[in-house]
This record gives sequence, structure tokens and C-alpha cells, in this order.
Amino acid sequence: MSSIPRNSQNENNVLDFVTNFIAEFHIGKLLFKSNAGKEKGIPVMDIFRYLFCLLFSDRSMYMQRKTGIFKEDFSKNTVYRFINSPKTNWQRFTTLLSANIVNDFMKPLTSEDRKDVFIIDDSLFDRSRSKKTELLAKVFDHCSMKYKRGYRMLTLGAAWLV
Repeated sequence: MSSIPRNSQNENNVLDFVTNFIAEFHIGKLLFKSNAGKEKGIPVMDIFRYLFCLLFSDRSMYMQRKTGIFKEDFSKNTVYRFINSPKTNWQRFTTLLSANIVNDFMKPLTSEDRKDVFIIDDSLFDRSRSKKTELLAKVFDHCSMKYKRGYRMLTLGAAWLV
């Protein structure tokens, strides 16, 4: 059962949320700075908006195409080319977006008397029962002091101390 009910009102709310987010944090400028440009006829922002809405949808792109819900002007290959483009620097995009969110949204919520702190955590994502998972590695777990199969999950958090 899906946690998000499927109706057109909910889809309009998601689209409004995504449009507001894209406008507030200037996603188009960030994509341009990250070399995510259009190669042929479809604007980059249309593809990005679709992908961002897809995160909040209860169906994957495959299921949308299979059930006939997919009503976009581009094909799945266009989406895959956009995501896998070697020119696009996704790490720069996520860094710029994170900086915008922290500086424009989170920083005004606190007073200047507080100290800004970034917390970096490299927790273990344990996959001990997996054998043929892609990029699986033997990782040392500092909590149990044993080697386990899994991934390093790098997490960055922000905090403000009094």
C-alpha cells in the first residue's frame, strides 16, 4: 500500500511544491554552473522537474510508462542521457544546492550568537547477507570492532551550538 494517496489534487500539490523549491533555491542557475545544459530540444529544467516530482510519486518511470500515466514530451532515453551526462558535475550541483539551503534557509533561523557546526558521520551501511551486490566492500565497523561487508555511508549534518 502506498503512503501517498493517488489523486490529481496530490499531484498538483507536489508540482506546486517542486516549482516553489526550484524557484526559491535557483536550481536553474545551479544546474548551469554545474554544466548541465540541454543537448537537443528538451529544456533541462523540464527533465529535472520531472525527476524531482518522481521522487514524491508512488510509481517509477517504468510503471508510469507501462500504465500510460507518463505524459511528458521526452523519452526515457532523454532522462537517462541527462542523468548520465559526463559533462554534468553532479557533485558541484549538490554542493552548491547544500550551500544555498544552509545559507538562505537555515542560517536566518538562528541567531548570530550561536556557533555553526558541521557534523560528518561515516556510518556503516551493513550488507552482511549480500554477496553479489555491486561495489560491496569489506569495511571495518568501529562499534563492534569487526570487519563486515557493506558500504560507508557519508552523512553531513549541520548544528548550531549555544
